[in-house]
Formats: sequence, structure tokens, C-alpha cells
Amino acid sequence: MLLIGLTAAAAVAQEAAPGGAVPDATYPPICPPCPKPPKPDPNAGRSLGGHLFIPSEFVLQPFAVTALGVFMGFGRATVTVPLLGRDRDAKLIEVAPSTTLEIAITKWLAINFGFDADVISGVNSTGAVNYGAAFGYDYGGGVLLSLPLGRARLAARFDYLRQQLYNLNILTAIRGSLSQGDVDASGLVSDQQSNRYVPAISGAVGLHPAIGLFGSLAYRHDSAPLPLRVAIDAFEVGAGVSIDLKPVTRVPIGFLGAYQFVWEDATDSAHRQVFSGGIFYTGRRHLSAGLEGERQVGASVGGNELKITRVVVGMKYFW
Repeated sequence: MLLIGLTAAAAVAQEAAPGGAVPDATYPPICPPCPKPPKPDPNAGRSLGGHLFIPSEFVLQPFAVTALGVFMGFGRATVTVPLLGRDRDAKLIEVAPSTTLEIAITKWLAINFGFDADVISGVNSTGAVNYGAAFGYDYGGGVLLSLPLGRARLAARFDYLRQQLYNLNILTAIRGSLSQGDVDASGLVSDQQSNRYVPAISGAVGLHPAIGLFGSLAYRHDSAPLPLRVAIDAFEVGAGVSIDLKPVTRVPIGFLGAYQFVWEDATDSAHRQVFSGGIFYTGRRHLSAGLEGERQVGASVGGNELKITRVVVGMKYFW
């Protein structure tokens, strides 16, 4: 009887299993390995409405991204100054390498760090006498809070910059020597430090995979410690357009265009208009490389006529 019972139980189990197979501990069979989840897109933080925004070095943008940027800047400035009883143009040139690091901690929070160096020199007699030559560097960082709103994004940020400048000023040394009646080189080389604080808000909206708009409003406070006691307050408002031809033409070329208005106030107020534009390679989503330039026209603090042309060549890698 025991043998008959065991045989019947085995038959029932065999009939219950598909194809007559005897079930085991692995039934139902293990599914094949599931596909790996897609890697996060490093450009999600700067993509709105299908448009991948081109980063600008001149107008603030509201994106929380992780990126490393390396740049080389070149500049030329003309400042009208009084010299020997008449207005003369002082011409200056600038070379400025820089690097930036942005780290997106979350989709809405990012921090940034930066370092810049500047070499400035007068290139005509008026520029050499009035401004001489200067070497400086600055470093700093900031934090950004970014809020996505569908096809748009808004952000608030705060940046701090520490600046150090060493100046070789021939005119100061000449004046000191004349007043002393002897050669006095104590004023030939001077150095100064200053601090810059920049709270700002910015926004962007993607209109089409090929086009997006962005803009910013910033307050800037520059202050130098004793003995200079110099303080400059400024407001900067700007707007720009980002254009990528690749989504509509397959040509991996992009463009930036922007306008800024800058109002400064120290002992005298001054204002400048800034026009900027650039061309970039957009063939790889994680890389932005190109050239961006700006032209500033207006008055400097003190009322002197000021014209500045700057070009920045560089690349930014996103991951």
C-alpha cells in the first residue's frame, strides 16, 4: 500500500508540472538577466524643451550641472584719460587663462569653484604711463539653487571672489620722485586685494530643440580693505539666445547671442552696454567647445569713455 501511495503522488505532481516535468526549487524558471538601467544623462540639468543650452561665460544661466571648464581669454581696452592738458586714449591688452569646476549635488543644488589669472599691460605711451602693467589672480566659489518648471528653469545663486592685483605704475613713481626731489621707487610697485560678492537670479526657457532663451539679474559689490577703502556697487541685467543647428540640419554648430546693461556706482556713476556672441561645436552632448566674444561700450567709474573687446576660447566637459 505504501508503494502504491508514493507512485500515485508522483503521478499527480508530474501532471501538475508543464510538459510533465517534475517541479523543483527553481520552478518557475529564472528569467534572463534584466537590461541595465540607462546611465543618467549628464546634460539633463541644461536641457529644456528638448533644447541643449550652450553655456555662456558672460551671462549667468540657471543650470545645475557637473562640468569642468578650461578657457583662455584675450582682451583689448581703450580708456580716454586726461594727460598733459588734453584727452588721450590709453590702450591696454589683457591675457587671462581660467578654469572652472561645477558640481551638481542634486538636480536642484550645485556648487562651483573657479580660478583666474590676468596679465594687463599698456601698449601705447598713454597706457604705459597711466596704467603701466599689472598681474593679478582671483579665486572663489558659489552655490546655486535651481528649480525646474516644465520647459523653463529658475535659479538663485551667490558667488564670492577674492582678487589680488600687483601693479607696476610708472606715473606714480615719477610723481613721487618729483615731489621728493629724488628718485623714489616706493610707488613703482603696488598691490591690492579686493572682495567681490554677487547675489543673482537667472532663468531659461526651451522654445524648440534648436532654440532657447536665458537671462539674469545680478547685484555686484566690490570692496577693498584698508588703506584703499574702495567700494563699487553694480547692477547687471542681461538676456541671451542659444541656437543649435544640429536638431534641424544635422550640422553640429551652435551660436550664442546676448545683451547686457551694467550700471556701476562708486563716487561717480557709470554705465556700459555689453554685446556678446559666440560660435560652438555641438557634435557631442557632453562637450561644449568654441569661441565667445564681447564688446563693452560706455563709461567707466570716474566718467572716462571706455571701450573693451574680449574673446574667450575654451571648452567645457560635462559628466
